[in-house]
Amino acid sequence: MTLLPDHLPLSDTVAASLVFDPTLTARDRALMLAISWWAGRNPPDENGDVLVPDLPLRRDLGDMRRPDAIWEAARYARLEHAKLRGDETVPDLYEGVLVPTVPASVRRRTLSGNRAWMVEPEIVRTFAPYAGDVMVPVPLVVLARARSRYTLQLVLRLLAWGSGNHPKSWLRRRNDGHRILRVPIADLQREIGIVGKRSPADLIRDDLMPAVDEIRQLTDLAVDIEPWHAPSIRKPRGRVMGFDILIGDVATTVVPEPERKPAEIVPFENYSAAPTPGSDKDDIDIAF
Repeated sequence: MTLLPDHLPLSDTVAASLVFDPTLTARDRALMLAISWWAGRNPPDENGDVLVPDLPLRRDLGDMRRPDAIWEAARYARLEHAKLRGDETVPDLYEGVLVPTVPASVRRRTLSGNRAWMVEPEIVRTFAPYAGDVMVPVPLVVLARARSRYTLQLVLRLLAWGSGNHPKSWLRRRNDGHRILRVPIADLQREIGIVGKRSPADLIRDDLMPAVDEIRQLTDLAVDIEPWHAPSIRKPRGRVMGFDILIGDVATTVVPEPERKPAEIVPFENYSAAPTPGSDKDDIDIAF
């Protein structure tokens, strides 16, 4: 039994802005995206809990077994205060919203195979599909097998940018099947969720390339990255100002409008034959 599809349809607006808390590991992030996506399609019950089939979820996320007590306590400690964030295009997450978690009283139990997750209503609304939303396909394999902390968030951005949801000022060139974006260092760090001051060499070696390598191994997304240099007196090759990112075009789908029932047609003979008030001359008393 599988719980999640091979590709999770996600709004390109969410994919372009979602930011995970820096404290969350790669596995935490995969779990948070999966639970949030599920909650958007399976709203909370009357108790405010989102019931998720636990074993199928763990299997879909790469046989994520329940850790021992120490590891489990550490994970819930990370989730207790971590937040999901977005920019102004996702107003429900703009101020940051606590990530889904499991109440302490039921962390060691399941009910009929389901685990009760506490999911804030802002997350439920953000991940719910709405008519007209442009959706990009998030590969489940990335959630199941990625181990770099930044792989999942980079995949989300590549999907959004490859669908055309990116700042116009970044677009350097577009050819058949791909586009090249020139992204300043500070912007790229913010987009991928990399905090703290990083040298360009450390950024690309320790943060970007491990994520890019995993994306190439796990998905068919076309991606390449190289530093963009500006002239510098001190550095012969120039100063790194940002990165040129080659991104393959991403196919999207649009959430359809709900089907509307056709209006009921009442046969003419069923209408009342009573005359319209004032239309019958016999009913009008004219005084001279």
